[in-house]
Amino acid sequence: ARARSKSGDSASVGGSPVIGRRCTQGLSGTGVFGTVFRMWVAEGPAALWRGLGSSLWLVTNPVIQFFAYDLLKAVRLKSADVSAVDAFVMGAVAKALATVA
Repeated sequence: ARARSKSGDSASVGGSPVIGRRCTQGLSGTGVFGTVFRMWVAEGPAALWRGLGSSLWLVTNPVIQFFAYDLLKAVRLKSADVSAVDAFVMGAVAKALATVA
C-alpha cells in the first residue's frame, strides 16, 4: 500500500494538470519546458503547484481501499486461490471501509 500511495503522490506532483492543459491548448509554442519557464516568470513558482492539495486529497480514498483489500486478502487467504465471491466480498468491504474512513 505504501508503494501505491507514493505512486499516486508522484503522479499528482509530476503530472501537473495546469502544465498539461497549457501545453495541449497550444499556449506554449516551445513544449513543456517553455511552458514551465513562461509560467515561472509570469506567475511565480507557486503556479506550478496549483491544485496539488486537491489531487492529493482525492487520492486518499483509493489508497485506503487498495490497502484494505490487500489486508483482507492477506488475512483471509493463505493460498493464491481467490474465488470470484471472495474477491467481490473483500472488494465491497474494502470500499465500505475507505468510504467511511
